Amino acid sequence: MSDRMTGVVAAALGVLAAIGIVLLFMVLSGDGETELTAATTTTSTTTTIVTTTEATTTTAATTTTEATTTTAATTTTTEAPFFGDLEAKNCDATGSPNAGTITDVRFAEHDGFTRIVFDFSGEVPGCFVSQIDTTTISVLVIGVAGDPPYEAGIFDASGDLAVGLGSVIEVIDAGMGAGSGEWTFHITTFEGNRIFSIFTLEDPSRLAVDIGN
Repeated sequence: MSDRMTGVVAAALGVLAAIGIVLLFMVLSGDGETELTAATTTTSTTTTIVTTTEATTTTAATTTTEATTTTAATTTTTEAPFFGDLEAKNCDATGSPNAGTITDVRFAEHDGFTRIVFDFSGEVPGCFVSQIDTTTISVLVIGVAGDPPYEAGIFDASGDLAVGLGSVIEVIDAGMGAGSGEWTFHITTFEGNRIFSIFTLEDPSRLAVDIGN
């Protein structure tokens, strides 16, 4: 090869080497057309949602059942409360004038009062019961027969029947009333102004006088 040719080749190689150096420098300095992309750092954020669930407590309803006690009914005979006053009273009776005679005079003490009962052989008579003084209740019966109109042995020889219970001292035969077929009895009491009530019943026919104790 001629020396001229050799020089041309050497010059070309020198130019190529210079271009290579320039290109290498540009790549290394980032001034080339190709942009360098920075590494992307992705931060993963984990959000933890805490859910609080309140426990629901279900309380079973408590049912209280009372024991049912069956008690056999007890049959008890009780008397109605005693009510009375000092007013005069008439018997609501239809027997007059067929009451016949008095077969017995009975008495007993009850809760709050003393009862005097006149029993009759016929129908329940008419009557009028009143307080004639503070310690005496008069019982006038109408439609009785006989003189006296009661059976023997009820009253003693003085015409008295001792009671001595509750508020009552005695029952006294006070004799004939204002007319035929009427007879009066007196009930005397220990204390004055004893309230009283009356009622009549049948089978047997009888008149009851209740006197407050």
